[in-house]
Amino acid sequence: MVPEWRIYYDEGFNVPQNYDYPDKQNEIDLLNQLLKTTRETDDREAEANVLFHTAFLVWRLGNFEGSLIQIEAAIDIIDSLRAQITSPESRAEYFANVRRYYESYIYLLSELHKQHPALGYDAKARQSDERMHKALADG
Repeated sequence: MVPEWRIYYDEGFNVPQNYDYPDKQNEIDLLNQLLKTTRETDDREAEANVLFHTAFLVWRLGNFEGSLIQIEAAIDIIDSLRAQITSPESRAEYFANVRRYYESYIYLLSELHKQHPALGYDAKARQSDERMHKALADG
């Protein structure tokens, strides 16, 4: 399954696979400023969203390991926020809205496994897939 952010950016904006962001530093600076603002205002959901988009940009620039760091931080935040929700129905609804984080993370791990098959990214992807399905089942 192709994660939502790949469809959104690659198909939605018809970005060629070899697209070279003309102003990479400006894009990264903007995201870093947004990240700083979300942290200063303690807006954890927005922080996760900025980290998710940063992961996409870093991935597009060919830095899969850097992308992994960003998306793992985003998932830590959404898991923390989800744990604070007491209603199973509300937790399920929240997870449905952030499921793309897990899907993108699993996709990224599978891409890293293709590059480095001996480093255990496939096992990490399976664990994340199980974790995602458990979260869906638990509501």
